Amino acid sequence: MAQENIDIPDDFELPVGAFDIPRCYDGDLKSVIIPEGMIRDRVRRLAKDIHEVIGNEQLALLCVLKGSYKFFTALIMGLANLEELRGKNVLVVDDIVDSGQTMAKLLHTLKENGVKQSWTALLVSKRVPRMIQVPENFVAFRIPDKFIVGYGLDYNQKFRDLNHICVMSSKGIERYKNK
Repeated sequence: MAQENIDIPDDFELPVGAFDIPRCYDGDLKSVIIPEGMIRDRVRRLAKDIHEVIGNEQLALLCVLKGSYKFFTALIMGLANLEELRGKNVLVVDDIVDSGQTMAKLLHTLKENGVKQSWTALLVSKRVPRMIQVPENFVAFRIPDKFIVGYGLDYNQKFRDLNHICVMSSKGIERYKNK
């Protein structure tokens, strides 16, 4: 079965007041674009899609942590156990793809180190022009180019605890920009 994509329309926004949002974020969020229940259900479906494509092949999962491209490059050079992935199927799991730079470098490094096959699983992919194209094999949501937080996505180490994916308000962006 072919994977169906969920594209969140550019103008789709739900009122923050309709959801259980911690009071500490009052005024910091403009809207909710993906509620928690929708995320949970979509992730379950994505897991089925991954199983349909990959089957019962042994699979190594590689979680991409937040951080800058330079940090990632330095870290990957220091990983001695990259050899452990040689000849294996690898599913690279990331929360968001913006520029694609980090993902492209990671996939290139995996290929150079003899990974049998690699796929990507992404929570969200922004619909933005990219200088670097990366494969997006399994994508939960394609979203407009908006400043989002929640469900693990942060802004200066805040908002990861939100159960929903939300759009930041200009007040919230200003409030946390130097923290």
